[in-house]
Amino acid sequence: MAKKKNKSKKKQSKSVKYIILAMMIIVIGGGFYMASGYIKQWASNLIDMMLGSAGFIVKTIDVSYIDDDGNRCPINPRDELNLGIEKGESIFKLSAHDIHTSIMKDSSIHKAIVKKKLPNSIIIYITKKIPMAIFQHDAKFSLIDENGTNIEDVSVKTSKFPIIVGEDANLHAKSIMDTIKQYDIVNKGLETLIFIRKRRWNMVVFGMNIKLPETNIDKTFDVLSGLLQQENINKKTVKSIDLRVPGNVIIDGLRMKGRINQMKTI
Repeated sequence: MAKKKNKSKKKQSKSVKYIILAMMIIVIGGGFYMASGYIKQWASNLIDMMLGSAGFIVKTIDVSYIDDDGNRCPINPRDELNLGIEKGESIFKLSAHDIHTSIMKDSSIHKAIVKKKLPNSIIIYITKKIPMAIFQHDAKFSLIDENGTNIEDVSVKTSKFPIIVGEDANLHAKSIMDTIKQYDIVNKGLETLIFIRKRRWNMVVFGMNIKLPETNIDKTFDVLSGLLQQENINKKTVKSIDLRVPGNVIIDGLRMKGRINQMKTI
């Protein structure tokens, strides 16, 4: 019986030792783990100091806009953009991808290229979206680019761009606006484009309402351009011009086929 009690005591003693050993390992390991954070930070600071001494810190942030003709126009990044970078940082710690992501948060920017040039320069090229028109929707006005994407919300009172109206008008305006630009007098007088049932366009030009057909737009603008060059066709004498039917010109409800050039008053 005495032997069994001694064996039991020895087992308990060993168990206690193992428990104490395990606890010591946990405490010591935890200490090393906690200390490792400081060691890592110390090592990181040391590396940064060595890289800085070697010149691998950001000294130059060169940001340029690229215009429509491909010309480079330097800007002050602090005035224009939130790049999320500062001079004096380790160039190896900076991510070109993160800088690019930060830049593209600006809705006016179409494209950005970010390069790290060792030992100490960040080079950024930016292409801005080209404003095309003001899109009126839900009682709001948005400056949009040629793809119909929003650049910024604006006040129509201060805008120099034509207004486009209608469901999905922003997504379909580029084609007709490219055509309008070929006709100087139409482009000069363009005030509003209205997308009708997602099929065709009406316009307001020099204060006159113009109804356009679904097809043969080029020929229609040839006719409209000729009409607008006549002195007696203006917003004081004409309210609407209907060009929806090829070969027909209806001015304020009156069919004017063959009589346009002879008109003196309307």
